[in-house]
Amino acid sequence: MPEGVKVKGATLLFQRPLTPDDTGVYICQVANRFAAKEVRASISIKGRVWGRQGGSAPLWWA
Repeated sequence: MPEGVKVKGATLLFQRPLTPDDTGVYICQVANRFAAKEVRASISIKGRVWGRQGGSAPLWWA
């Protein structure tokens, strides 16, 4: 997990401004004795959003 990113339930919380270094494929894997599941999210950071300082930016997947 990149520095400054935390998992809360099914959400990634970016607790810092996003940068192009955050671009990539994020993978959520779960498994139990009955099955395993994997979901991939391809994230691309192309520029800076002005006017937002700090805070968290949730990344949702279904």
